[in-house]
Amino acid sequence: MRLAIVHGYLLRGTGSNLFVANLCRMLCSQGHDVTLFCQETNAQELDFISRWYEFTPDNRDLRLRFSRETPYPGECHCYRPDLGGLLPVFVRDNYPGYVVKEFIDLTHEEIEEYIERNITALRTVFQKRLPQLIQSNHTIMQPVYAARALRGLEPCFHVMTVHGSCLNFSVRKSEMLREYALEAISSVHRIVFVSEHSKMEFLDFFHDEGKAAAKSLVIPVGVNTDEFTPLSPTEEKEERIERLVSKLRKQWNGGKGRTAEQRDEFAQKVTSAAYGEDLIPMIANLRAQADEWVPDCDAGERLKQVDWKNSQIIIFSGKYLWTKGAHLLIAAAPLVLRENPRAYFILVGFGAYRGYLESLVASLAGGRLDLFH
Repeated sequence: MRLAIVHGYLLRGTGSNLFVANLCRMLCSQGHDVTLFCQETNAQELDFISRWYEFTPDNRDLRLRFSRETPYPGECHCYRPDLGGLLPVFVRDNYPGYVVKEFIDLTHEEIEEYIERNITALRTVFQKRLPQLIQSNHTIMQPVYAARALRGLEPCFHVMTVHGSCLNFSVRKSEMLREYALEAISSVHRIVFVSEHSKMEFLDFFHDEGKAAAKSLVIPVGVNTDEFTPLSPTEEKEERIERLVSKLRKQWNGGKGRTAEQRDEFAQKVTSAAYGEDLIPMIANLRAQADEWVPDCDAGERLKQVDWKNSQIIIFSGKYLWTKGAHLLIAAAPLVLRENPRAYFILVGFGAYRGYLESLVASLAGGRLDLFH
């Protein structure tokens, strides 16, 4: 089957990015023909991508960056539209090579230019490689420009997959963005949610839009059982950690990961700060020290120090955003450790908020409750 996946961002890091990458990989493993639109800049690192194209600045022509065999029976041709340097996002973060703006800060003209650039790119491909089914992600703006790009072409079944950040960080805060969301709801054939909670939250907000409920469908997120497997009856935690440590060492491989010395230096600066505001430029400078996609240099060694058999382990896994609640775990840590001194708090993630979380930890460790608050 010929499918098009429309995703305006990278293929690693956040939930929707990983969702799209895994969806494409599984479709290729089933023998499907996938056309993928995204902004991934390191497509060569993804084993399911057989061809990678970048558009010319007018999005009317293509440059083939690589073509290769993959281990999958299906093929994924990946296309990177030229956005003119502007990347609209739901939550601000650092994306090298782009001017990043949140949707709520964009003018109508900026949004329409972004949409038009993507429409041109999609039509350039669709005129030669029309899909039988198109799957677009988020409620804005991928379903909007995908639907507009299909106008005048042969009919194509269009499924929109809803991810939470779009509604909660953008559409709720802007009547203009809500209008775009209504256009998306009206244009697609099905609205797919990854959980019942996500569906109810969405329909509660669009309670006055009758078409939304009729088109809604829940398809729970799957689990890659090659990556996530419970311990077998004969396997010890230490064995699994040893494999993880080995993997972390390979991932680092001399890359620009944070060192223990850098972390200690930052903690000392935090505890010596006069006021909380003094920490803000220090946190900004953290990003220049290391590649956030690379594990800390000593991540494996630190994991080996944990007593996995006899300790209580609390793990946070996700992007470092205040809405994810990692700071609440840190705030609770002294209370938990007072009752359970052998407990470990392990945070696994990435994002600009990491510096703030480290500041909270350093403030508590240094007895600086004034800075913590």
